Amino acid sequence: MAGTDFTDEPETRVNQALTKSAYIFMRKRLGIMAPFLVMVLLGLVLLFIFQTGHGVKSDSLYRDLTASPIYAKLGFQPSYAQTTDPGSLHWDLIRPPHGGPIIMSNLPEPKTYTHYGPFSIAQRDIKEFTILIPFNLDQSAVRRLQSGNPVYPALHFAGIGENWEVFVNGHSVARQIFVDSTGHIIQFRNVRNVAIPVEREYLHEGENFLVIHILGAYSSKWTGLRYSAPYYLGNSSFTYSNFTGISSMVLCAVFMLIALYHLLTYAFGKTDRYNLLFLGFTIIASLYYFTEAQIIYTLLPNTIFNQLLNYALMYVLIFLGVAFLETTFKGKVSKITAAFGIVSATLAVVQWCFPVWFAYDLVDYWRYLTILYIAYAIIADLLWLIYKGIVDLRKSSDPKRGLWQSTYHYLFKTEFGIITLMLMIVGLTVIIDISSISLFSTILSLKSYSLLGFTMSMAYILARRYSSGYENALRESIASNEQNLTEAGLSNREMDVALLLIEGSTRHDIARKLHLSSAEINQDITAIREKVIRKSDDDPTVTLAALHYGLTRRETDVLRCLRRSMTNKEIATELVVSEETVKSHVRTLMKKLPVKNRREITTWTMDQ
Repeated sequence: MAGTDFTDEPETRVNQALTKSAYIFMRKRLGIMAPFLVMVLLGLVLLFIFQTGHGVKSDSLYRDLTASPIYAKLGFQPSYAQTTDPGSLHWDLIRPPHGGPIIMSNLPEPKTYTHYGPFSIAQRDIKEFTILIPFNLDQSAVRRLQSGNPVYPALHFAGIGENWEVFVNGHSVARQIFVDSTGHIIQFRNVRNVAIPVEREYLHEGENFLVIHILGAYSSKWTGLRYSAPYYLGNSSFTYSNFTGISSMVLCAVFMLIALYHLLTYAFGKTDRYNLLFLGFTIIASLYYFTEAQIIYTLLPNTIFNQLLNYALMYVLIFLGVAFLETTFKGKVSKITAAFGIVSATLAVVQWCFPVWFAYDLVDYWRYLTILYIAYAIIADLLWLIYKGIVDLRKSSDPKRGLWQSTYHYLFKTEFGIITLMLMIVGLTVIIDISSISLFSTILSLKSYSLLGFTMSMAYILARRYSSGYENALRESIASNEQNLTEAGLSNREMDVALLLIEGSTRHDIARKLHLSSAEINQDITAIREKVIRKSDDDPTVTLAALHYGLTRRETDVLRCLRRSMTNKEIATELVVSEETVKSHVRTLMKKLPVKNRREITTWTMDQ
């Protein structure tokens, strides 16, 4: 076996194994950081590809529709579709190039407009509006349209609603108008990232005119062109919506696969409540991204249902994410998060009971509340956790270590430090995304990629914890008893197994290297545990419990103190941590161990 010479003396073999174990440990500590770096890189790549439209602007047919003035007015007549001169009509609003979204509530109020207060449940009057966007095609673009190579022009809209019809140079290219005899909309078509094919014959060299007939409530935030960008004409093979749709489906699939994994994990470890919360979080995240994929408009043609479902999932997603983090770090959900969860769940249900306009108002106010909540729950709270972690690290390791060195060590070389750093990045991107939509009507989608990186990193860390928790605990116990390893009377095969465990090999690797069966490996490990650990440990119940229940090193230290009937304050002093940290570990131990209260721990043994 490479790295271990079985002809050496036991002491030499132990020293070699421990040296290799230290090297492997350093590699694994770097492995904690690796998934975070990989996911950040993946997020940047995805962000670059999908935010830039994957070569959209390299398309020779590409024309940015927001690069010219945009005209809008109240009312619509069929003759407007034939307009070739913006000066021939009176316009209520003229947006300069790149002037932002064209939402009909930006127009002067109609004379017959009825004011609606926040959270009004009254049905809104449906009005008609006209948007005119001129754009130019040069000779090279027209030549490309007329070439033998297949070119299929398409218009891309980042967001449009409530009902609409699109004309290019007087030709209708898309019609999504569904009204009853009284003029009320019976099927809403609020769509994002929609691509509309255009016949090549409809386009010509020089100035072309795009006319959009809009129907919707004057005060609705979806009536018109909802987002600032992108709006363009281009080759359909480069259409941005194709790539955003693919990215949404990829994200949906990734989150669902992670959810299925944690469903199985929770089935084998139901004492870990945070794992159940993470399961719920990934399932909701998968469904949330599914509602943003283009296929949802085929499954749910009336976009009211998709819109309300998207809002409901968004409400619950934020709560589950923060609840999972608090349970992981603190062992419980805070009262503020519980209150936020109750409010979010109530909003998710209540919005279905009223007209869609009510839901629009509801989500706007919820976004502002969520910005404040995330700033508190993720940013401020995590800063406090980082501060406590750094203080505890300095007290427990090297009090003379400088503040910056301790901060660097905690953030980049400890598991909790790396996780808290990732969470702060996720929290900041969520705040940026919500603010950009609420204040600037711009889609950045930063949270999608940072959330993906965080979720996959957490899945990696939890998977490693569950898959190798027993072997890690056993390995640490054996390595910490180097002297007893050579004096415990192990057989040659048991010594070989012990050395391989110290080196970092899994049971499967040991069985393969020593040509043993799984039953033989389990038998040898049991013998090693009995001869080495029981012989060297003044309280073998603690060590055996750490092995059997996969306790962390700190949980093992707390359990050892509890076995001595120490109070939380005494344990905090002994371990140089806060009493809150001790309480959190005690709660976790109560869930993992088969005891009813901490008094039973003093007399409990593994043989019971």
